[in-house]
Amino acid sequence: LQFSRGFLYSFIGLSAFQEAYSERVTDMIAHSKDQFHVSWLSLVMQVSSWMMLALGLVYMLFGLCCLKALRDKVKKDYRERWADYREAIKK
Repeated sequence: LQFSRGFLYSFIGLSAFQEAYSERVTDMIAHSKDQFHVSWLSLVMQVSSWMMLALGLVYMLFGLCCLKALRDKVKKDYRERWADYREAIKK
């Protein structure tokens, strides 16, 4: 399951990266006379696509190395620490 989720996230990241490139080219054509124009939408899309791609690769690595148990342990520990923190605040 982890590998397939990672593959899906990587695919979405690559699709978004291609869309960001397309948006940048369209914006460059529209603002060809402005030398210092920054395509903010394209920049945000590129950053988010790189993040999705990295997340997908991490999920695939977890799936390949069977690290689901480690992930679940870390999540359980995190929740327990927050529960302890909330109890400490109530006192």
